[in-house]
Amino acid sequence: MTTAKKTTKKTTRRTTTKRIRSRNSKTFSWKRVLGWSQIKQRLSRELGIPLTRAGVERKIGNFIVGLLFPKKSKRKASKLHDGDAEQQ
Repeated sequence: MTTAKKTTKKTTRRTTTKRIRSRNSKTFSWKRVLGWSQIKQRLSRELGIPLTRAGVERKIGNFIVGLLFPKKSKRKASKLHDGDAEQQ
């Protein structure tokens, strides 16, 4: 009688290095401690120029679209309405 060998696959766990997390599950960051994000936000608002790549691309895109398709000014429409009111 031949006995068939049962092949068992060993499951091995990969050990990965995990960061130690605090109670609110955030890792330690010098940028958060120094308030770097808040400084960048304030500077960006004061200058009117975004400091992120996506913000710069959005601003440039809006500028180009504004050149190609200028918005009609609302001043002309309001002057027409004011003139009608004076005549009555």
